[in-house]
Amino acid sequence: MTLLKKTILLFFLLLVAGTASAETRPDRADVLRMFDLMRLDQVIDQTLDQLEQMVEQSFVQGEVSDEEHAIVQKYAQAALDRMREQDLKSVMKETMIESYSEMLTAAEVKAVSALYQVPAGQSLLKKMYALDTSEGTALTAEEKRVQEAFWASPEGQAIIQKAPQVLNQSQAALIERLNHFEPEIVRLHEEMITELKTLRMKR
Repeated sequence: MTLLKKTILLFFLLLVAGTASAETRPDRADVLRMFDLMRLDQVIDQTLDQLEQMVEQSFVQGEVSDEEHAIVQKYAQAALDRMREQDLKSVMKETMIESYSEMLTAAEVKAVSALYQVPAGQSLLKKMYALDTSEGTALTAEEKRVQEAFWASPEGQAIIQKAPQVLNQSQAALIERLNHFEPEIVRLHEEMITELKTLRMKR
């Protein structure tokens, strides 16, 4: 599974696609409220932190001297700065807001919000996204009951049927932004290797 798919799947296990009729589309405010209940900002931040760690790790050159380490850190930081310039959080969030507003029915948005506004639903989110593992990750009987009731509902069944399509749509939006970023990472890698080689030749 690609990094991008892992990133999407990490925080969107309830995505949907398919176009809702104009009469049943949710208000943007309702979608935003649903995202607040789903702790979207926190989950995106967590995901981007992991992505940044992977970018930084890609510059690691194994055993290096202190002087070489400084060079590696310089280019790793430059890569992180370029990545942050892409404003991926805004891209992710706005893409999801637009997709949900267009594709979810008002009833489906309300059903998801109802699931996550109760204590058992909030506990499910913490365990789903590993936001808080102080109480373990196993579901309680109440959490299982609430979860099973949601997936058995008409809205839950509709979400199950629609989920794969929206994953592809969300992935495409992020790929488009990351494609602008990838050549810069390659260039920074090449410059770092050249600088390291020059330093080693002087010894």
